[in-house]
Amino acid sequence: MTAKEFAQKLNVCFVERTNEVEITNLLLDSRKIFDQKHSLFFAIKGNQHDGHLFVEDLITKGVSQFVVIEGFEIKEEWKVNFIIVDDTVEALQKIAQWHREAFELPIIAITGSNGKTIVKEWLSQLLESQYTLVKSPKSYNSQVGVPLSIWEINEEHKLGIFEAGISKKNEMHKLEAIIRPTLGILTNIGTAHDKGFVDKREKLQEKLQLFKGVETLVYSLEDSWLKNEMKSSYQGKTFTWGKDKDADVLILKIENIGSSTEVYYRHLGEEKSVLFPFVDTASLENGLHCLTMMLLLGLENVEDVHKLKSVSMRLEVKQGVLGSQLIDDTYNNDFLGLKIGIDFLLLQAGNQEKVLILSDLKEGHENKKRLYEKIAFLTKDKGIDYLVTVGEDFAQYHDLFQVPFQNFASTQELLQQLDDYLIREKTVLVKGARTFEFEKIIKHLEQKNHQTVFEVSLTALANNLNYLKRKLPEQTKTMAMVKAFGYGSGSAELIFTLQFHKVDYLAVAYVDEGITLREQGIKMPIMVMNPEIEAFEKMLTFDLEPEVYAISHLEALVPYINKPTKIHLKIDTGMHRLGFELEDLPRLILLLKENSNLQVASVFSHLVGADEEEHDAFTQKQISTFEKALHFLSKEISYPFLKHILNSAGIQRFSKNAYDMVRLGIALYGIGVNEEEQENLIPIGTLKSYISQIKTVKKGETIGYGRKGAATQDLKIATIAIGYADGFDRRFSRGVGQMEVRGVCCDVMGNVCMDMTMIDVTNVEGVSEGDEVIIFGGNLPIYQQAEKIGTIPYELLTSISSRVKRVFYTE
Repeated sequence: MTAKEFAQKLNVCFVERTNEVEITNLLLDSRKIFDQKHSLFFAIKGNQHDGHLFVEDLITKGVSQFVVIEGFEIKEEWKVNFIIVDDTVEALQKIAQWHREAFELPIIAITGSNGKTIVKEWLSQLLESQYTLVKSPKSYNSQVGVPLSIWEINEEHKLGIFEAGISKKNEMHKLEAIIRPTLGILTNIGTAHDKGFVDKREKLQEKLQLFKGVETLVYSLEDSWLKNEMKSSYQGKTFTWGKDKDADVLILKIENIGSSTEVYYRHLGEEKSVLFPFVDTASLENGLHCLTMMLLLGLENVEDVHKLKSVSMRLEVKQGVLGSQLIDDTYNNDFLGLKIGIDFLLLQAGNQEKVLILSDLKEGHENKKRLYEKIAFLTKDKGIDYLVTVGEDFAQYHDLFQVPFQNFASTQELLQQLDDYLIREKTVLVKGARTFEFEKIIKHLEQKNHQTVFEVSLTALANNLNYLKRKLPEQTKTMAMVKAFGYGSGSAELIFTLQFHKVDYLAVAYVDEGITLREQGIKMPIMVMNPEIEAFEKMLTFDLEPEVYAISHLEALVPYINKPTKIHLKIDTGMHRLGFELEDLPRLILLLKENSNLQVASVFSHLVGADEEEHDAFTQKQISTFEKALHFLSKEISYPFLKHILNSAGIQRFSKNAYDMVRLGIALYGIGVNEEEQENLIPIGTLKSYISQIKTVKKGETIGYGRKGAATQDLKIATIAIGYADGFDRRFSRGVGQMEVRGVCCDVMGNVCMDMTMIDVTNVEGVSEGDEVIIFGGNLPIYQQAEKIGTIPYELLTSISSRVKRVFYTE
């Protein structure tokens, strides 16, 4: 259909100023343009971004079809078409609904508090050999994610599997109308999104709206509350599993066999068993949902559940060999997921060339040539520099591709023959269908580091940024503090995400940090907070903007200035660390007037105790002093400059004093100033290691240096591959610190060593060597760990050694 035809179906105004085109791509994000000629852009106004602000930019990039809200000013010179609606999200949902109505294929819809994405992915693994499948990519289950997923349906698909998520009342009926499922799975009802509902019953009733038209609904009878509630809340046909005698799939026995679980069950009078390749309760529940759906569909390949593989549900950025950067997206491969992966590749690549290692797609397309034409167009349109492929289909359709192309018959052949030049100093996206075992490629190309890792969530970073922005006036600019290696979390990877989310400024501590960012392709304005005189020349060469804090400092800078140069003036309002005093300002103004190339980009100060209520009066005094400085400088400087005083604590407690810009520091990394703020922020980092060895230590024996760890009873002691050289502070010794193993918090025994730490795992059921250990994150949030040793989260974050591998991921 064309935009005009959509407008007619919506019964809304259509402004026609150019030719009509068939719409094949729905575009929501102006930064993720693909096939602009056939794209329809929906200008959605969210909490932080208004899509209408990007219409003009998209027009210059070739997009010609738009959906905008009533009242949006359409300029005369714009020779493009507009659909004018009351609500652009509703228009998107309506268009997706009509697209769904054009196809009669059966669809399995999945919802619940937890496990939706895992069940969808596992069910897809199990059914892809039986059906030509279409499914939601990643966790596309929201009010806009579901329409984008449904849009991917075409006439070749024989079955759809889609997930739906909600966070409040009156949302699910909209998703039900779009998906129109014929079968359903309710995974469970837990505590996720409790805030949006009066109680658990209301949440269940809202989720059940998804299944009002299904033929059969699959759910578990293991939760007695859910079993009882379903009797009164759901009147449709069900197909259940559990140990309850009323279950359609009756679980007779569950037996752990090493790292697997054998489940014995009775269905239609027959007793059988299947082997699941995991032992944890959550995975078993998800696996049994999949088994039950397969039995409902009458499939005979139920034993395939033993082939299920873990689903990471995230894109991970890892350090590769030969100066490369790897993006691990090896858990599935479909066209929409490929677009998402490539967009992330573009975000992370910076100045590096972009390489895509890709397997044949196993979507089950009957018209393979059309699928590979779309892939060829996508790789060219997105600017992929090199394409490395594996599989027969790519070999057959290689002539469709217009980017440098190399194909291998198998993953093993690629591992044996891949040339170093295709990897060296490039950013590489590795994306493959399960059957190709592309995890072997990641293992082969990943730089071998210390196995202790610091996992950094770029999704959490974006969440924190958007939360903090919502506390500020809409026009307020943001400066992200990325000094000290991004508070220990890594720099470039974080900054590409911040750049993507429209942060205005960056701040680093020293010139060399700024130069590194420039060399990695960061183009944003960068303020250097401690510019050394010896580095002035380099600083200006790399277009870095110095903080100036003293008359002597400014006088030392002046000889290096031979072109217009932006500087940032620091006012000391009470920190007494760096900054101009009020009495310095007349001399400062004189120097500025004598050197016209000096351009004041901003004037700022730093709050001393904004995080503590007892210092509120002093904070107000600082703000008053800052106002006096601004009053004087504004009279003497003839052009506008930015003003900022709020740090993370200030944003959270004094947002009315935002001025023109705020500085996002520790809160950006997920640390709140108080419990209320912490509830809305997500710590972005999780420090993990593993168990190297487990020993039984008899009562009366000791553990570690100095014999400081005494066994008062027989203990099971695990040695963990992390020590104070990695950043696990020695103050955590002798029971002060804890680590989490299999959900249990275990005390540190004896003294923390340089490279290892011993913990008591006596009470951890099923613990074994190689188990993952969480040092902070999970049940041990970093701010609580910091309190145990009388320090602050900043110190723990910035103490994480460079030998600890950073893994960045997005969900």
